[in-house]
Amino acid sequence: MNSEEILREAVIQFHKMELEALPSDSYLAERQEVSPEFHRKMVRLINVSMKRGKRRKMIRNVAALILGVFASLIFLCCVNDDMRARCLRFIRNTVGGMTEYRSDVSPDTNSMMENVKGLKLGYVPDGFVLEKNESESGFFRYKMKYFDVHLDFTYVGDGSGVMSINTEDSVRKKVELEDGSEADLYKAKNENDADTLMCRKYGFICAISIEGSSYLRKEEELLKVADNITGEN
Repeated sequence: MNSEEILREAVIQFHKMELEALPSDSYLAERQEVSPEFHRKMVRLINVSMKRGKRRKMIRNVAALILGVFASLIFLCCVNDDMRARCLRFIRNTVGGMTEYRSDVSPDTNSMMENVKGLKLGYVPDGFVLEKNESESGFFRYKMKYFDVHLDFTYVGDGSGVMSINTEDSVRKKVELEDGSEADLYKAKNENDADTLMCRKYGFICAISIEGSSYLRKEEELLKVADNITGEN
């Protein structure tokens, strides 16, 4: 018998001796004891796992319900103008600090002009140049050269236009334009924020704002801009 066979036999014998030295399953079963604390921990773990499963299921169901309602609202807003307007009004009221203006309420004295399809500014303060022209959506932005000051002009109309502005951090002041119509001037409490003038021209709701702390004639220029709004056929 060579050395490799002798070594193999020795390993096999040693393995058998190790196995025989281990206690039997029946011996271990008789002496296995679990403390009451262990039982309580296991019961608690099982209950927590079951609750988590129920909670996950409930969250999935609620998420599916919210998604379904949201999808239904999107569909209704796409096909129904009245529903879209109500949803927008609800969002504005929920957010708070918003004031809503409608183009079909209290038109100014110029609203009887026929075939007015849009508006334009007949006066722009010195130093301002046109930076953005979105006439199709009724938005124009003018920027002052060399200074971080800009003037925005926005209008909506066609009898159902609605415009909302954030008036939470401003003070409203009633002003009168040259044509005798009233307008609302919102002066910002923070000089860095925009002062905004809301008025009605030719049946359109107009918002004119000047933003920039370095510009000191905001109210004067806002009134002058509003007085020189003209209609386009």
